[in-house]
Amino acid sequence: MKTLKSYLPDVENFISSKCPELQKLMLEETVPVLQSNALEEVNTDEKTVIIAGNPQIRNTAYDKNRKTFCAESAVGFDEAKGVITIVSDVIDRTNGRSINGHAVTLKNTNSLSCAINADLSSYRDIDRFQFLVRTVFYWTETDKDGKTVMKKHEERRQYNEGYDIVDNITVEFPNTLKLRDATVVLYGRTAKANYDDPDKVYPGIQPINNALPVYMPFIGSVRVVNATIVGVKKDESSVIIEHPVKHTCSAAFAKDKENNWEYIKWEYFDNKRLLKWVFPENWKNSLNLQDLTVSSYFDFYADLCLQVQPDDTNEPVDIHIYMGNTVGEDHTHCKTKKLILQWGCLGKDTMLLMADGTQKKICDINRDDLVSTGKGNAKVIATYCGQEEDIAHIVTESGKEVLATVGHPVLTERGWLRVMDMNAADKVIVADGISESLAGLYSTPYRDSVYNIELEGDVHQLIANGIVVGDYGMQNQPIGNPVDVAPITGQEHLASEFQQLVDEINKNNNWK
Repeated sequence: MKTLKSYLPDVENFISSKCPELQKLMLEETVPVLQSNALEEVNTDEKTVIIAGNPQIRNTAYDKNRKTFCAESAVGFDEAKGVITIVSDVIDRTNGRSINGHAVTLKNTNSLSCAINADLSSYRDIDRFQFLVRTVFYWTETDKDGKTVMKKHEERRQYNEGYDIVDNITVEFPNTLKLRDATVVLYGRTAKANYDDPDKVYPGIQPINNALPVYMPFIGSVRVVNATIVGVKKDESSVIIEHPVKHTCSAAFAKDKENNWEYIKWEYFDNKRLLKWVFPENWKNSLNLQDLTVSSYFDFYADLCLQVQPDDTNEPVDIHIYMGNTVGEDHTHCKTKKLILQWGCLGKDTMLLMADGTQKKICDINRDDLVSTGKGNAKVIATYCGQEEDIAHIVTESGKEVLATVGHPVLTERGWLRVMDMNAADKVIVADGISESLAGLYSTPYRDSVYNIELEGDVHQLIANGIVVGDYGMQNQPIGNPVDVAPITGQEHLASEFQQLVDEINKNNNWK
């Protein structure tokens, strides 16, 4: 409860009188782990470790035109928690006063984010303003004995507007200069014929046990003025590839996982006023694709903590630079494009229904061919090819069969589902619009070529061996129905107490 006194001075009396279950958990909580670069507020005896759920202050940005400071904090877990709560605020470091903040809570969820927008228009000397973002994360879990326990994590992030010394940031990759809204990376695929070639191709990489090995180089540079770059603090830096909806489907490259930092190429130029970096081709992690029933668009987010020595001071300062498709644009932020990670295809001998009513093998389909979608005809604008060790067989009661990779979307009575999310009770939609039960759904060794095509227009489905399946475009759209999270029982009253606490914090601080 000590931390909450900053937000609610009479927090002990409030919790003891209105939140007895919450009070009991808070009295049992362990010492929180604190991450910070506000040096005078750090307990140096406290060990920083990687926390489950990856709770982070994701973005901090000052908009000079609107005179607003924005910050976002987020956390996501593989499994739903009884309650997740985030309390975050922006502090004026010159006087310790909290300017604005927000508190949020959700029950029976696996992810939560908290955004702050602080109006700084009343500050006269804004160019010398120093911000501190402070965020506290709470969540409840059930331990091995069936007891409800509460976990806590606190982070602080310093933002020195007075040290306006970052002149320019560039990201060469995974950004792209091509005229589209995303950077396309193919795993286990090559672009056989594409009107706009992919940005990166890894033909030998494919999912293993529903996990996709992610190889992702990261290339960029930063230039400072009136200062020199001392170095990069790797323990306070991170690179994340994350699904925008299911935050637990992510690949994090932080805390020197697998000693990847050893292989990064850092180069300094112009008397250490320019730093260029190249993260190698084997800079890798893996994405867990299990139950990923939504799109294969992914967010890219990087936070590099630079230690910089201003020319007019004797003390080095830490400056975080942010790169990603969800960040804003200012002198410490560089916006990039989303990522498309593509891996699903059909067996090479799959017969597609063409616009003239004939059948043609997918391996023989070419750009500009016209195929039938079942809702009209569409032109092929791209084709893809890859290799698969194993492949799934979908067999209907009438004998229709299609071979597809586990990531390929298929139209069923439940809606669009990836093959990995189908079960024997599903019914697939066939060419005439009716549904057929499955006679078989199984995987076998394949060790052969697979193909996919992309269609022009808004309809992204194919008639493959009489079964309606998605094209390349469908793979990169939200598909499937939301999966209901099984309710976590026994914590309903605790969730209500958290909500009372959050409401009181927002009311007491006039946060909206």
